Amino acid sequence: MHTAGFFDSSNRTTQWFSSTILCGFVFAAWHSTVVAADQFNDLVLRIPPSANTIVLLDIEGLFKSPLGIEQAWAKRYKTDYSGGLVPFPPSVQVSALAALIDPETMRIGWEFGIVKLKQPFSMTDLARRELTNVEKLDGHSIVTSSRRTYYLELVPQTIAVTTHQNRQDMARWLKFAKSNKQVAVSDYLRSAVQQAAGKDLYLLAVDLQDSLHQEEVRLRLEHSQALADQKVDLDALTKIVTSVRGLRVNVQVSKTINATVRVDFAADLTPFAKVMPRLVLNSLERMGADIEELHQAEAKVEGNSVVIEHSLSEPSLRRLISLIRPQAGSLETDEPPVPGAVADANRLAASQRFYKAVNTLLNDLEKHARKSKNYATSAHWFDTYAKQVDQLPTRDVDADLLAYAGSVSSKLRAVAGSLRGVPLDVKSLEYEKKEEFYAYPAMVSVTPYVTTGGAVGWNYNVPPNWVDYKNNFAEVQAKQAKVIAEGEKDRDRIWQLLTDETASMRSKMSRKYKTQF
Repeated sequence: MHTAGFFDSSNRTTQWFSSTILCGFVFAAWHSTVVAADQFNDLVLRIPPSANTIVLLDIEGLFKSPLGIEQAWAKRYKTDYSGGLVPFPPSVQVSALAALIDPETMRIGWEFGIVKLKQPFSMTDLARRELTNVEKLDGHSIVTSSRRTYYLELVPQTIAVTTHQNRQDMARWLKFAKSNKQVAVSDYLRSAVQQAAGKDLYLLAVDLQDSLHQEEVRLRLEHSQALADQKVDLDALTKIVTSVRGLRVNVQVSKTINATVRVDFAADLTPFAKVMPRLVLNSLERMGADIEELHQAEAKVEGNSVVIEHSLSEPSLRRLISLIRPQAGSLETDEPPVPGAVADANRLAASQRFYKAVNTLLNDLEKHARKSKNYATSAHWFDTYAKQVDQLPTRDVDADLLAYAGSVSSKLRAVAGSLRGVPLDVKSLEYEKKEEFYAYPAMVSVTPYVTTGGAVGWNYNVPPNWVDYKNNFAEVQAKQAKVIAEGEKDRDRIWQLLTDETASMRSKMSRKYKTQF
């Protein structure tokens, strides 16, 4: 039985929905400026119709926002990128991302990003950094990294990046991108892009239309804690929930970072104005979102939408990083080599920054994700941090540290795999869930009577049947909890290996460079 309750704590749609919102906030915190239509038009045209997720981000313009000027984002950006705090190298001007995500499983079917660079870019230098060669694909330069990341030059200074497609997929997408003349995405995504243009700083839009199963949504709503003290028409509420069209995250920056999360439905929410905000907010809280502003936010109904608005602080958002981003780390612009002592100093500084960035990521993961009781969400974040370790800038970094980072990311993915093994086991348990309706027919009483003509008749008294409803949800949930608990020891052992390896690497680097790491 698929889990499709949009607002249920055990549902992956809810988890992915919440994760995506949080991921969108992270982008906004560090990279916020007005999304202008003209600079994204050619990028959006290249997004195929099968995409259900779009992210648009103007990096160059963020530096000109009031908060960006006040906090000197332009000056800080290179250092922040080197420390792994921001996802794109300073060479990127604007970016667009498209993805196809299964709302039920949170799995990414495919994902790619398109970035515009500020200055001319050498695919040959990129291939050299990736220890490979430049190939040609339908006349375009393409580089394949050892991590199976594809970098394809569309036009000079515009690069497509993907880790979820193979070479054949890229070739097919390229033919579409070269021939398409109008926006091909769904009406919901197209509308979101149009409404954000020239007004918002950052846009995340997800099309969720037709993603929910009505029968399963109703079952989940019946057992929702958010409705425990509410008397609602579950059939009507089910129709409302399954009419969901999508979600949007729009961010504006003045002297503060202001975010708006909007969940859109096809039906008027007014009849359920009291319960819909609570359902949405509870889904975020159950996600374990450790962001103070979200706990303080107030959700409200506006027509067909649930809207959450709140200002966001930079420190609280730096704790998270998004899965929904292209692997743009290798798009650094080469700098001329430097000689002797300068090169040694650069290597030391780069290695210290690199080690500190990895250690910071592990500390953040330990604090905010490792002990999460939500196994699907925890796996999501272990994969996220593994990807972020892989994307740290590597220029001038000690080879031993690069090997160490590879070991770290592989272990994080091993933990994510273990956590995803739990849902697979739990999914098999889902088939044990059953509902049974027992109807107990009442005794029929028969009373004779005599008509005026002397004939005998019979009165049949049939009272309503007594119907008993039973399910084994509690039993299955207990089994799920047991499966989750049994995998904890193995995950703890892997984490201990990571802790020991990190301490050992710090000692090794300190001895090697005769300074503290």
